[in-house]
Amino acid sequence: MKKIADFFLNLPWLALLILVIFLDGLVGSTVRIAYGKTTVSKVIGWVIFVSFVLGVFSVSVQLPGFIAWIIRTVYLICCVADIITVAAFKKFTIFM
Repeated sequence: MKKIADFFLNLPWLALLILVIFLDGLVGSTVRIAYGKTTVSKVIGWVIFVSFVLGVFSVSVQLPGFIAWIIRTVYLICCVADIITVAAFKKFTIFM
């Protein structure tokens, strides 16, 4: 995970911002899992990753409505927070 996170963190900030906009579940979660300073940040990284995978999976398999709604809500909140922090500070700062 650290090699993948290093690859993402060594990108220019504009490329990182574009990746966060389109693939935040992969980029943001990888960075949090690899470099999270607390257990909470690592758990949030895994939650984002799982919600991203389930979101992709739910396109082909219909999940129960309530579960799909929770997955999309968690992912959307984290995605918006990541876009704002990467755009403003040029790196991941929230939940690290």
